[in-house]
Amino acid sequence: MNRILAPPNKVHKSYWAVEFKLLNNLLEKFPDKQFWEEANIDKVNSLKLYLSVKQDELKAKYDQFFFQIESGKKQKKLVEKTGEDYHSIDKPKSVKDFLK
Repeated sequence: MNRILAPPNKVHKSYWAVEFKLLNNLLEKFPDKQFWEEANIDKVNSLKLYLSVKQDELKAKYDQFFFQIESGKKQKKLVEKTGEDYHSIDKPKSVKDFLK
């Protein structure tokens, strides 16, 4: 909790009860413990920000943390040519070329 929360100097007892409730809500949405330990998350005064304003930012960091590239697809190499090459007919570029 110290990694993501920077509480004000003077706080009431109920502050911590609210923050722990918000932390439990965040842990339900983003349950992986490794994410909370290793991800680079900004410190805030209240976890309410991560449930409202910065929720999209936190979701993006969570998705980025677990992003994996699919390595199952292999590229096919073209070894030999198949068929003949296409030769285009030169089209006239001006009226003078057209009248030739």
